[in-house]
Amino acid sequence: HIAGTNRARGGAWEALGSVLWQVPEAENSAWEAIHIALNEEKLISVRCCIMKVLTPLFNKNKNRFSESIKQLIILPDGSPHQNDSSRLAPLVTHTCINLFQYIYYWLPELANELTTLLEYADETKQLIAAWLIFCESFRNNLYIEKADTLTSASINHRRLMANVASETITWVENRHRAEHLLTKFFFDEDEQVRKHAADTFRQIKANEVESYRDLAAGFLKSPAFRDSSFAVLDMLETATCNVRDLIIEAAQQIINEIDEKDDQHGKHYADFHQLKDVLKREYASSESDAEARKKILDIIDLMLAREIYGIDSIVTTHDRW
Repeated sequence: HIAGTNRARGGAWEALGSVLWQVPEAENSAWEAIHIALNEEKLISVRCCIMKVLTPLFNKNKNRFSESIKQLIILPDGSPHQNDSSRLAPLVTHTCINLFQYIYYWLPELANELTTLLEYADETKQLIAAWLIFCESFRNNLYIEKADTLTSASINHRRLMANVASETITWVENRHRAEHLLTKFFFDEDEQVRKHAADTFRQIKANEVESYRDLAAGFLKSPAFRDSSFAVLDMLETATCNVRDLIIEAAQQIINEIDEKDDQHGKHYADFHQLKDVLKREYASSESDAEARKKILDIIDLMLAREIYGIDSIVTTHDRW
């Protein structure tokens, strides 16, 4: 696509695409130009730029759009790469990818046809097709079965689904499905899958934490927490609801991990440094909760025994005795 924009014809198509948003009455002339180009333009890079013109025309004539985009990926006779998967490049430009959600909604048969073509292309395009289906499966239940099948196709597909689920958690309509998938991914055998799933806590705002309490509680008991603790600890630190139980659980899990791996000054030392101020806050506010205060003091004792720097500042000698 970038190569196309650096050519005279490609730059002209880019310009026409911008013009059409401001001058919709040029629609008929644009369709005529597209018709000629679809039959004569041999360069894939320039055909990528034609997507820029088809976008503002999508709502004008969906039938014509549908026929044009199918012709866009059929190169004229004598074109280089006429029979290989690079001809599908216009479908994986940013322009077309952003348009796919509307194609799925208004032209589902076309969307299925185009993604099927991508599924039989090279590995990168296969993963892009999977990404489109994964995203759609959180908006439309008809795509859940296909998405589940693709998730098990390869380790890269599974990593991709973990990434999609983690990024959609706060807005997806089918949140139950997203949480179910993430909970499974927290325990996945692949570290990258677990890390992608853990990134979901980067999406949750401070005032939304209460809604994701069960998800966080499950995460703290999973291998994913041991791999990627920063995001969830950061979320707990800024949460506007009461997360004392989750903070205590996080601290206990970190202590268990240190005991198992004898890692007092490695990665989990940094975790405790991150937790220090949160524990200090929770200790100060736990006067009316004797059970919680006892748990926090037990944790502090264990941290002191492991000589974790700065922990002794949480309570004074008077407080302890």
